[in-house]
Amino acid sequence: MRSIQRLFRAFLVLTLTAAALMLPAADSPAAEQTIQNGTDNGSVRVAVQDSGMMAVWRYDGSAWVEQTFGPYSKISLLFLDGASTTMRFSTAGWDPFWTPVSNTTSADNSTITSVFLAADNQVRITQTTSVTVGPYYRMQWAITNLGSATYNDLRFAHGEDTYLAGNDMGEGHFDNALQMVYVTNVAAGIADLMGFYASADTPFSYYYQGEFDNNYDRMVSWTMDNTVVPSNLDAGYSLGWIRASLAPGETWTIVAYEKFTQSVGVQILAPAEQEGDPGDTLTYAFTVRNLDAGHMDMELFAESANGWTTAIVDGSGNTLYNVDLAGGAEITAYVRVTIPANAAPGATDSLTLMAGLLSGDSSSDTTATNVAGEAVVDPPAAPAGGDGDHWYSCGMVVGTDGKGAPGPAEAAGLVLLYLAILLAPVLALKRFHRGKR
Repeated sequence: MRSIQRLFRAFLVLTLTAAALMLPAADSPAAEQTIQNGTDNGSVRVAVQDSGMMAVWRYDGSAWVEQTFGPYSKISLLFLDGASTTMRFSTAGWDPFWTPVSNTTSADNSTITSVFLAADNQVRITQTTSVTVGPYYRMQWAITNLGSATYNDLRFAHGEDTYLAGNDMGEGHFDNALQMVYVTNVAAGIADLMGFYASADTPFSYYYQGEFDNNYDRMVSWTMDNTVVPSNLDAGYSLGWIRASLAPGETWTIVAYEKFTQSVGVQILAPAEQEGDPGDTLTYAFTVRNLDAGHMDMELFAESANGWTTAIVDGSGNTLYNVDLAGGAEITAYVRVTIPANAAPGATDSLTLMAGLLSGDSSSDTTATNVAGEAVVDPPAAPAGGDGDHWYSCGMVVGTDGKGAPGPAEAAGLVLLYLAILLAPVLALKRFHRGKR
């Protein structure tokens, strides 16, 4: 049964990719945009297809390794009327789909901005995906009501079929302090983890972790129930957010992160990034965990990439530099960073906590500090070589209503293409799932 399941899943991924690739380059968006935060061991690469499907890789020192199955298996769902499927819109796999408008990469290759329309072009979704220093990346969704009527009981879900360190299996966990759902695979000798969590300013309402197809079923039926499966299986996970209403002209913004860590007996988990004003001192709660069976003695070091003042303290505010953890134990180390009074608006700093072990090994994790305000940036120069310059590879599809909606010909072509290529495998997959149960 697993081989059949794999074939159906691979077929679904391939047809979704083929749909984007078959669109004519002169008239339609390119297949995808890709960004990465370096080529060092542990660097992260993220791709966003024009359909909204996403994929993630990590560099292992010699090759880029899939972290999402397929590798395109990250999807988003927007519900505009509770759990009603007639007002449920998705990036792929479940009709009706978000309508792609644009998909562009910033001039510095750090950010992908993807724009979609849904609900007869009455709702615009702007997804911003960005990488920074550290083993994580940031996702933001800005959902704007372009229409004249208020939507009530809105719901948003994002999730995936995980492929931790190139391995399909994973066991589920939830870190209450970090509010992060994550998977590990200790049984395969993989000390890494991959996890999904939200900004403190946009906390999620539900999470779920379980077998990948069950995870998708939980997302589309909105039955995520704050549970994890702590045994190794073909794993997926997801988060869900709820908003009571969205009036005309209002925007609902959601911020989330996916992170990856490597460990050498000690695992450090950084919290979500924060924003502050010049002169503010911000406090970050890092988790320091001993994965070994015996005691582990370590020194803790905090470093600001910009040289900003840092301090490490315990829950009582006492300086915390040396830690001796029993096997399996963990503590919360609070790292304070002070934003200089002369810090420029929009500036960003990387904050890293590192544990140095007596063995000479070290483990670390990184988060970010953002200075409030907009950075002053010169506008990018216009592309010198047109499409061949690759400054961007997805043009706007402009409709007559001024909202970026595709014209009748483009809309008809998209509908026919999606129906012809996607309907058969999706229905087959759903029949298989029903039959399996």
